[in-house]
Amino acid sequence: MNFALRKFLFVLCFYTFQTPVLGQENEPLNGEWVVNIDRTIESIRSEYRAQFDSLPDVRRTLIVQSFASRRFEFLQSGRVNVHWVTGQTKKEMTGSWVKDDDQLEILDELGKRHLYQVSFLDPNTVVLTLKSNTGLITKLCLNKIP
Repeated sequence: MNFALRKFLFVLCFYTFQTPVLGQENEPLNGEWVVNIDRTIESIRSEYRAQFDSLPDVRRTLIVQSFASRRFEFLQSGRVNVHWVTGQTKKEMTGSWVKDDDQLEILDELGKRHLYQVSFLDPNTVVLTLKSNTGLITKLCLNKIP
């Protein structure tokens, strides 16, 4: 393969793979975020609130601690890292993310898609609403870490 063709292919690949990164450099979601557990619990839909409140104390405490420990890191490269603790077990999910207007898609390392509606309350507070509406907690209120 001649030099000119190799150079053309390199430039084509570089811009093809860099486009999503360049498009996210000014994205307000970039950075590290933690769950605001009080606002997250307040946002439980009314039809599920009684069910959540009636959970045994141990189970409810584990759920609250698990969500309260969650830390999201949205990188400009389009990677996402989520860390949390369930009981005594540290957990981690890595994957990729793409935000288009108010829609967020996270694709985890197992290939599972997580779709959210994104609502910024202010530059340091965002609500991610799970589009599938499954489970007791479908809204996460996140605070940006300075």
